[in-house]
Amino acid sequence: MTPSELMQETVERHEGTRQPRWLAALAAALAVLAAVGTFLGSVRSTHALFAKSDATAAILKASDAWNEYEARSIKQHIAITAEEAAGPRAVARFKAEAAHERNESVPAHERARQYQHQADEFDAESRRYFKAHEVIEVATALFEIGIVLISLTALLQSNFLRGGAITAGVLGVVTLTVGLFL
Repeated sequence: MTPSELMQETVERHEGTRQPRWLAALAAALAVLAAVGTFLGSVRSTHALFAKSDATAAILKASDAWNEYEARSIKQHIAITAEEAAGPRAVARFKAEAAHERNESVPAHERARQYQHQADEFDAESRRYFKAHEVIEVATALFEIGIVLISLTALLQSNFLRGGAITAGVLGVVTLTVGLFL
């Protein structure tokens, strides 16, 4: 049974009793806040997954660029070695090839570094969204606890439970606010 269904059942069962109307209003407000918290938590979770996916794509691009850099570096070293071992006629060709590979490896190296930096940024963004999601989920749980306590207040007419419901609601609002700014 969802918290809003529990609240509705409690209200229907005790419509004839002398419960203050603010109990029902508080239960309804907490149910709305719980629904908002659930929605916002889902949004943050989705953003976290997208950021993690972007980080993975950037890591793959960085890996490709590093592989290109390594391949060009190996080609350069092979050309230098061949130049040293070759006769005088082949030297010019090997020098040109070594220079070409050296020049081409610099952009590959820079791309690899840029992609790695991008991956790190996406990964950090993902962690921030996951943290916000966790905090918002705690807020939602506090709202749901408040709904249960306010429903029990209506059933048992307990001031202690009423205070617990209000405390859970206030803590939920504070926690939700913190989660929105993470």
